[in-house]
Amino acid sequence: NLILGYNAANIGKDMIPNKKKPIKLRYGTLKKLAAIFGVSEQTVRRALAFRHDTELAEQIRIKAYRMNFVRYERTKL
Repeated sequence: NLILGYNAANIGKDMIPNKKKPIKLRYGTLKKLAAIFGVSEQTVRRALAFRHDTELAEQIRIKAYRMNFVRYERTKL
C-alpha cells in the first residue's frame, strides 16, 4: 500500500501531497467517507477540494489516503 512513496498507514497531514490540487476519489468511496465521519457528501467534497481548513477536513483527507480511496490518474510516458 505505497502512496507516492509513503506507507498509507503512516501518512500524516504534513505528508499529503500538493495541497492546492483537489483530491480525486475512486468511484463509490465518497459515500463511504461521508458515512464513516457522519457528515454529508458535500462536506467531504469541500474537504477534498481544500475549501475547508478545519480539523475534521484534515481527518477526512488523511482517512482517504489511509483507506486507499484516492484515485491516481495514469501518466503518459
